[in-house]
Amino acid sequence: MPGALVGLLLLLGGLVVWGRVPPALDDVSTPLLRHLMLLLIPSVAAVGLYAGLVVQHAAAFLLVGTVVTALTLGLTACRVAVAHEARRPVDAVLVSGHADGYLVALWLYRHRSGPSPA
Repeated sequence: MPGALVGLLLLLGGLVVWGRVPPALDDVSTPLLRHLMLLLIPSVAAVGLYAGLVVQHAAAFLLVGTVVTALTLGLTACRVAVAHEARRPVDAVLVSGHADGYLVALWLYRHRSGPSPA
């Protein structure tokens, strides 16, 4: 997990626990948020500088963006389905009609009740 994301999550958690924005944080963040567009100038300038290349390769950008987005959504959906399946009760797994339902139920039973006696 990127450090910037960890820092933002810690800040969010602290603000939730605190219940309000501390005055010192408000004093520091207000000018930064007021001039937030200044942080975006380099990327806007780069797009303007390389506009010819962006237009020339627009189809490739759109194709790659679409494929990567679809792949990310598909893999996320698969991962969520696996996580959801693992949380189902043992009886529901057996009734669900999966060919491997017995193995999943056995795995869930062993992991919920601790190690099996030797």
